Amino acid sequence: MKEEQAWIEDWHMSLALQMAAEASWALDEQAQRILLLARSYYQRFGHPPSMRPWIRFLQQELDPGYDSVRLALSFPAPALRTLCLWAGLPKPPHCL
Repeated sequence: MKEEQAWIEDWHMSLALQMAAEASWALDEQAQRILLLARSYYQRFGHPPSMRPWIRFLQQELDPGYDSVRLALSFPAPALRTLCLWAGLPKPPHCL
């Protein structure tokens, strides 16, 4: 899948798990929930998340103590870009 590819309507968690496995990465239950939250964010706001608003969103929806370090431990670098790719979303804004 190309990174420029936008929202994938027929996305399924198995697709994300496959992409993670190809990157030699295991998605735990929390990472899978974060992928679902990213898709929810996109549906709600109409664009992929930027880092600061995304962390605030995760703090509200997941855990008030959530921060960018925990995100970096859940997804390979660059974490937000990888998260969006595996969630079937366009590349996040301000991402090179």
